[in-house]
Amino acid sequence: MRRCPFIMLVAWGLAACTPQPTRTMSNLVYEYSDGSANRYLIHQDSVEYQPVPPELSSSNMYNGGDPYKVAIDQAQFDQLVSLLEVASQNPAIQLANRVKGSGLIVKHTGPKNEPTNFIIAMNSAERQAIEAWLKALQKQ
Repeated sequence: MRRCPFIMLVAWGLAACTPQPTRTMSNLVYEYSDGSANRYLIHQDSVEYQPVPPELSSSNMYNGGDPYKVAIDQAQFDQLVSLLEVASQNPAIQLANRVKGSGLIVKHTGPKNEPTNFIIAMNSAERQAIEAWLKALQKQ
């Protein structure tokens, strides 16, 4: 009977020292560029908006507004990742080249955060859903 507490103690010690598996998305960062080339940097705990300034716009007049950074929780991150993944996995809405009005999803994965790009069509429901979600986040 005295062995049982000892075995439990050893088991607990091994469990505490064993590296825990990391979430597959823990190193994941997305970028999204909307139809006007405003950028959103998407981290697991925040979304950072980097607007296009007039001097970098094609018209030299468009202004994407003010930059901001918003904290997000795990549920919001998961919702946004779901929208991005649906769009990036739908070949019917993907384009070979970026055109004005299209969306650009950049998915960073791996130990070196290697980028994979997906260009999505301007009139796609997926692009509209992503941008509506991001605009709603700004209003929080």
